[in-house]
Amino acid sequence: MLDARCDAGMKNARSTPPTAPRLAGGGERTAMDQDANKRRHARRAISRPARAVTGARELTGAVTDLSAGGAALHLDSPAENLDEDALIDLYIEDLDPLSGHLARTFEDGIAVEFDLDEAEEDRLLAEVMEMHNAMRAEDR
Repeated sequence: MLDARCDAGMKNARSTPPTAPRLAGGGERTAMDQDANKRRHARRAISRPARAVTGARELTGAVTDLSAGGAALHLDSPAENLDEDALIDLYIEDLDPLSGHLARTFEDGIAVEFDLDEAEEDRLLAEVMEMHNAMRAEDR
């Protein structure tokens, strides 16, 4: 009898399409939200001119996403022929220079993963929060 109920429950479970987890506000959680939950560092949306130097190449653009773990840099021109895991020095307006490596490329930019020790991460987090709060104050 118990086996029959378990089998029936499994049949119902298989015939019911999976639903996305719900957010507190009633919306559905997206794959991006779920990926963000796996991140070690909180990301902050910013908009700052920046340049990335790798070897003899210099790429210019704007950082649009920043955390203590890395940054997204949208470039003024395509990032062609970058070596996988290339070392990158990132110069973001109003921040001290940061070092890291190429994490990935995307349609109009690159993602840089920083190589920071704990003290450098703490310093960057404080700077990012200050910058983010200033941007929010300007929007009010």
